[in-house]
This record gives sequence, structure tokens and C-alpha cells, in this order.
Amino acid sequence: MSIEIHSLEFLVILTYIIGGRETMYTISKKDAINAIHEETGLAKKDINLMYDALANVILDASRNGEKFFMRGVFTLTPYERKATQRRNPRTGEVINVDAKTALRFTPGKLLRECLET
Repeated sequence: MSIEIHSLEFLVILTYIIGGRETMYTISKKDAINAIHEETGLAKKDINLMYDALANVILDASRNGEKFFMRGVFTLTPYERKATQRRNPRTGEVINVDAKTALRFTPGKLLRECLET
């Protein structure tokens, strides 16, 4: 089962946040909420609830092994990493790394276009 967000408004907001920056840096939750507030005029309290709800939807999908995508922005696809052996470069000790589920991030068309310009 895939979870998809169709809200064009939210897509526009995320595109603004991602594409509206001259330089690349990590954006904090507070910065994202402020940027959405400036763009839309929505109450910060409501934006905070929406932000938390979106985070919970993404986390729930990840926990359940479901693919999550926002059309045009990004896709998160779970995949299984095999168990491997690694070597500590300092000591030469062999370390066993257990198999685990990881997420593959794939940028969507809108995000790729923002990054190309």
C-alpha cells in the first residue's frame, strides 16, 4: 500500500521552502513553520499541527514498510539491507553489521527542477 499526499497547496509550500533558498542548508522545524506562515498567512499553531501530522504519516508508513510519496517532490521507498561484515580502519577488527530496513530517497520532478536551476 502506498500513501500519497495530493494537496497542491502543501506541494507549493514545500517547493517554496526547498526551492526558495539561495544556498543549501538544513532547515529546522521552526524555520519551516515560519516560511509556511509567511507564504500562506496560516496560523503557526495550525502549521505546527500539520507539520507533526505529516511527520507521523511518514513515520507510520516507514514503520509499516510502505512506500511514501509526494507527487513531484519526493518518494521514500523502504528496502532491506543485507547483513555484512565491516572492518574498523583503526584497529582492523571485523564488525558484524546486522540486516536492517533502510529508506531510499528519490527526488521528484519538481525537486529535481529546483536543484537544476
